[in-house]
Amino acid sequence: MGCDIHLHAESFDGERWHYLPGCPDPDRNYRLFSVLADVRNEYDLPVICPPKGIPEDISAELKGAEDFNSSIVTIDEDGDELSAWLGDHSYSWLTLEELMAFDWCQKCTLHGLVGLREYYWWDECARKYEESPKEWCSGTNLPVVSENEAKEIIGNLPGNFRAKLMALEKPPLDRTYCRTSWTLPTYKTCRSFWDTFIWLAFMSHGEPQNIRIVFGFDS
Repeated sequence: MGCDIHLHAESFDGERWHYLPGCPDPDRNYRLFSVLADVRNEYDLPVICPPKGIPEDISAELKGAEDFNSSIVTIDEDGDELSAWLGDHSYSWLTLEELMAFDWCQKCTLHGLVGLREYYWWDECARKYEESPKEWCSGTNLPVVSENEAKEIIGNLPGNFRAKLMALEKPPLDRTYCRTSWTLPTYKTCRSFWDTFIWLAFMSHGEPQNIRIVFGFDS
C-alpha cells in the first residue's frame, strides 16, 4: 500500500499560530518522507527529526485535522468550504528555521535495479554529476545482472554510444536489469519539496522561526 504526506503551513503572529493557505503540497516521495520524519526510510537516509506529534499550540483552523472529518479551514474563492486532513500516523511539525539548519548537502546512498538501457545512459552521462537513474525498482521477476556483468554485456555490443542504446532496446536485453547503487547529496533525493521550501521562505519575511509545516501521513 502506498503512503502520502498531508502537509499544511502555519505562521506565528507573536501570540498564536494561524493557518497559512496556499502551501505547495509535495508529491509522493519516500526519500523526502524519510528525511522529514523517518517514514518509509528503507535507505537509512539522514532524518531532520523523528515525528514530534501534533503541536500543542496548533492553529485553531487545523485543530482536529487528524480526524478524517476535520474542521473547516477556510472558504475558497467560490465560497466552498475547505477542510484539512493530517493523515492517520506519524504526525509532526518543523519550522522553516529547522529545515534551513538541516544539512541538505550530506551524502546518502541509494540502491536498486535499473534497466540496462537506462543504466548505460546514466553511467555514461549522469552518474559523474551525482544524479540518480531516471527510473529504478526494488525487485523484479526479470533477469538481473551485476554491474560488472552489465559493463561486459554493453562492452561487447558493436557500434558507438547511440548504436549501443538502440541495441539495449531490443529483446532480451530490454528485459534485463542491473543491480547498482549510487551516492548523491540529500537535496537531490527531495526535489519535489523545493517548491514548498521556496514558498515557505518567501512567506517567512525573514523570520524562519515564525513559519512551520504541520504534517502527517496516510498508509
